Amino acid sequence: MDIWIGQFGATDATYFIYLYFIASYFRLYSSKLTRKWEYWLILVVIGNILLFISYSLPLFISDATHNYLNYSQLMIGQNSTVITIVAVSIFMLFVNINIGKVRCINYISASMFGVYLLHENSFLRPIIWNYINNNRFTTFTSMIINGLKYSFLIFIICILIDIVFRRILFEKKINKLSLKLGNYLDKKLLGK
Repeated sequence: MDIWIGQFGATDATYFIYLYFIASYFRLYSSKLTRKWEYWLILVVIGNILLFISYSLPLFISDATHNYLNYSQLMIGQNSTVITIVAVSIFMLFVNINIGKVRCINYISASMFGVYLLHENSFLRPIIWNYINNNRFTTFTSMIINGLKYSFLIFIICILIDIVFRRILFEKKINKLSLKLGNYLDKKLLGK
């Protein structure tokens, strides 16, 4: 677990818990507002415009002050309020889309937590980013194309690792252990 403490005492773990609470709130207290996809689309567009301006303005202003650069970094940082609003809005857009049951998507979606744990792991993150080395991409187009390419590659590799280890090698052991733990907790907590 990452223990680096950033601004306001936030860590990657506490930010993940914060996002979990936001998602739980929407799940428990969904209203007519959560079903209005137009509102979420507007928030995504406005948030992305703010992020684009915040990121690109220092590139166009040659005499950008140090304070503006600090504020810009706060806007585009991982724990940014704007990033959180955009992420929640995108999530709510997809919550409102009903695609039915697609077996392939359900199979892959079961690996998303594993993908998150693998690519955000403190031990694997330096290996991934030392291999990718963003400094070689100097143009905007090359950054976008290579960013998408490497994101997709890391995504596929993490899915394959999750499938091999969790589903093929350890699925029976994990199911057996979770069944024993569930029965034990039922006996202790519920008296069953």
